[in-house]
Amino acid sequence: MYCLREIERRDIPEINKWRNNPGLVANLGAPFRYIGSEVDNAWFDSYLKNRVNTVRCAVVDENDVLIGVVYLTGIDYLHRSAELSVMIGNPEHRGKGAGSFAVNEMLKHAFFNLNLNRVELGVLSSNKTAVGFYEKNGFIREGVKREARYKNGEYVDLLMYAVLREEFTANGN
Repeated sequence: MYCLREIERRDIPEINKWRNNPGLVANLGAPFRYIGSEVDNAWFDSYLKNRVNTVRCAVVDENDVLIGVVYLTGIDYLHRSAELSVMIGNPEHRGKGAGSFAVNEMLKHAFFNLNLNRVELGVLSSNKTAVGFYEKNGFIREGVKREARYKNGEYVDLLMYAVLREEFTANGN
């Protein structure tokens, strides 16, 4: 069905297409910017040099076709925390369990391999689908950063969510 593997240079052209898709980026906290392939290649090179506090995985199907990405960034080994982000770039795989699979596998990695205690994220309040997705996948809303992002000509609240290791394991993981 689906599996995770570390992103590879061969994934960068597809990731670049997703990052240049205004409709896809409209639902993410990051601003839309035109990103050239050289920029994404440099981003990948930087990742390879700084893997100590970042995990970047490709979400692939049974044929190793890239359908999305899931990342743990800002890993803090002292406070045992990190930030999660996920994007299913291939629209044919949205709503079919790929995102839940990716989040669950990355949380297992965070809690059981990296020994983290907390994984957090921010999601646009306007992205109702993502809000429901994260809540369904065990994230607890902790607060709101009011008008923290400027998207599509207006300021949007950023909802802050987190899941703790004990909450994740209490749900049968």
